[in-house]
Amino acid sequence: MSHVSCGTGRIRDNKFDLGALKMACQQLGLEFCENQTEYKWYGTWVNDYGRDDAAYKHGIKPEDYGKCTHAIRVPWTEEEAAAYEVNPKNRPYEAGLVKMPDGGFAVVFDHWSAGKGAKQLQERLGWNGTDCTKLMQETTKLKIVLTAVQQDGHRVKEIETLPGGKLRVVLGIQKREDELGGDAEDLK
Repeated sequence: MSHVSCGTGRIRDNKFDLGALKMACQQLGLEFCENQTEYKWYGTWVNDYGRDDAAYKHGIKPEDYGKCTHAIRVPWTEEEAAAYEVNPKNRPYEAGLVKMPDGGFAVVFDHWSAGKGAKQLQERLGWNGTDCTKLMQETTKLKIVLTAVQQDGHRVKEIETLPGGKLRVVLGIQKREDELGGDAEDLK
């Protein structure tokens, strides 16, 4: 069985999005596998899944299932890594970041419930049948943080997730040493 889905959210191919995605993976207990060009899935497309989130309905050809630019997985112990090195077919399912024509990456993975590790991966991604909500929210939040701290004179004071998944970010202004005549300190 294969149930390969494609989230509707996109990760951009730039330092803010990919950097935020890497940090988001860590926050969600996932591992970002940079430049891993294959992700683990059932391994054979059997044309048994046709819902709106099916990857082929989003322009990803079934013959390209399992191929990606980067991958995301639930971390392995050293023992598991050694065992998977010997027998890669035993690896748990992973998510792939697949380059899309719009310039972004789509998160693609096989969510067949009997697949090894599929349920744990789905939970950590926050799969809701349309998108990977936890991953997308955390990436967005951290992108805002990365962008804000890059701006001269700004710092992030607070980030809060509101009901419904909206984010509230409070930025503070930090005076530079030359404006304070020596020691820089945060304005309250």
